[in-house]
Amino acid sequence: MASLAVMWRLPVLCARDPEDSLRILRFLAGQLGTSDDGVLRRYDRKPKRLASRKLYMLQGLPGVGPALAHRLLLEFGCVERVVTADEEALMRVRGVGREKAARIRDVMR
Repeated sequence: MASLAVMWRLPVLCARDPEDSLRILRFLAGQLGTSDDGVLRRYDRKPKRLASRKLYMLQGLPGVGPALAHRLLLEFGCVERVVTADEEALMRVRGVGREKAARIRDVMR
């Protein structure tokens, strides 16, 4: 179970009985309510190379994974052009349809 939690980042909770499960869930819910500033944080390592940082940034866009981030960067040449592109230009990239392009543009507004 430790390897599931650490290596695969799967949440593993051990409870003795349903009441123990309830206590754990209440504790976790309380932790969500006491969030310090409401700012979302991106965890994991941050890339050091410039090319990797560009891909990392693009993967923060909705529906953009590593492969699509790479295709966007190839198509537009830089992150700035990706985030300023209109929906029609975004849709020219394989894997970006009307809905995904609209979600990306919504984040940029």
